[in-house]
Amino acid sequence: MILRVSLLSIAEMFERFSYYGVRSILILYVVNGLMWDHADASEFYGAFTISIYVLTCIGGILSDLTRKPVLICIIGNSITTCGIFMLAFAEQPMTVYIAAGAIALGTGLFKPSIIAALFRSSFTHKHRFDLIVTVFYCAINFGAFLAPLIIGWFGVIGQPQGFRTGFIIAGIFSLLPTVILASCYRILVYNDLNYDNQSFKSNEIGTTNVILWFVLTIIFWLAYELFPQFSGAITESSTQIIMMMAALIFYLIMIPLHLIKNFRSALKICAGLLMVALVCVAFPLLHLPPMAGLLLFAIAEVMIIPTLWSQIIQHVSPKFTGMIMSLLMLMTVGINKVAGALSDASYDEQPTILYVIALLCLGLIAAFLVLDQFQKQREQNMPQIPFM
Repeated sequence: MILRVSLLSIAEMFERFSYYGVRSILILYVVNGLMWDHADASEFYGAFTISIYVLTCIGGILSDLTRKPVLICIIGNSITTCGIFMLAFAEQPMTVYIAAGAIALGTGLFKPSIIAALFRSSFTHKHRFDLIVTVFYCAINFGAFLAPLIIGWFGVIGQPQGFRTGFIIAGIFSLLPTVILASCYRILVYNDLNYDNQSFKSNEIGTTNVILWFVLTIIFWLAYELFPQFSGAITESSTQIIMMMAALIFYLIMIPLHLIKNFRSALKICAGLLMVALVCVAFPLLHLPPMAGLLLFAIAEVMIIPTLWSQIIQHVSPKFTGMIMSLLMLMTVGINKVAGALSDASYDEQPTILYVIALLCLGLIAAFLVLDQFQKQREQNMPQIPFM
C-alpha cells in the first residue's frame, strides 16, 4: 500500500508542477511573447482556468463509470502533455486556443481520477486515511510551490524563446506521471476488484457528512479568498511563497500527529475551523496583522482539506467517489464568483461579513463534534487493520 500511495503522490507532484508552471508564464507569454491585447489575454486566461474546473466533471464521471481511474489519469495526462508541447511552439491564436483546450481537458480528466485512484489503493486502511491524504496533499503543494520558482523564472527572461523553453520543461515534467502510472499500472490496480466488490449501505451519518463537506468547502474557501482582499495582503509573490513554506513545514508536523489514535478527523477539522473563526474575529476586532492571518489560514488548510478528502472514502459509495470530488472542485468556481461579489463590500461592511463567517465556522464545529459522537458508536465493533 505504501508503494502505491508513493507512486500516486509522486505522479501528482509532477502533474501539479507542470500545470502550475504553465499557469505561471501563460498570460505573460501571450502578452509579451505573442503581443496579445491585455484584455484579450485576461479573458483567455480566465476562460482557461474556469474550464478546467468544469471539465473535472467529465473526469469524475469517466473515472466512476469505467472504474479505471488510473487509465483515465494516463489518458488525461497524455492529452495535457500534448497540449503543453503544442503551446511551446504555438504562434497563431487558434493554435494557442487548441493547446489550452487540450491542457484544460487533460487536467480535468486527471484531477478527480488521481484522487479516486488513491482511494482505491488504500481503502482497506481507512483508519490511516488522514495520514495518507495529507502525504498526497503535501505532494500537490510541493509541486505547486516549486513550479513558479523554476518555470516562472522563464517569464522573467521574457522573449518567445524563453517562454517556450519554460513550456518545454513543463511538458517534460508532465510526461513523467504518464510514464510512472503506465509502467506501474498493475501495481496500482491490484486492489480494484476488492474495492468494486465491497458492500456499502447508505445511512444518515453518511448523508449528513456529505452535506457538511459541501458546506465546509464553501465556508472555508470563501474565507480563504476574502481575507486577503479585506486585509490588503494580496498579491505579492513573496507573500505566497511564505504561506506555502509555512504550510509545507506544518505538513511535516501533521504527519506524525495523524498517528495519534485519539486525534480523530472531526477534531482536526474543528481545530482548523477554529483558526479560521479566530482570524475572522481577530482581524477587525484586534487589528490582527494580515501576514499572521494568512499564516493561520495556511495552517488551517493543512488541517481541513486533506482530512475532508479522507472522509469521502469512509462515507461515499465506491461508485461515486470521482463524481463527489469533481463536484467539490467545481464548487470553487461558484465560490470565487461569490467572493468576487463580496469583495466589493464597503470598509464598514467587511467586519460584518467576517463575523458571519466566524459564526458559521462555530456552527460547523458543533455539527462535526455531534456527528463524531455517532461515528464513535458505529466504529466500536469495527475491526482494525494494521498499517503496512
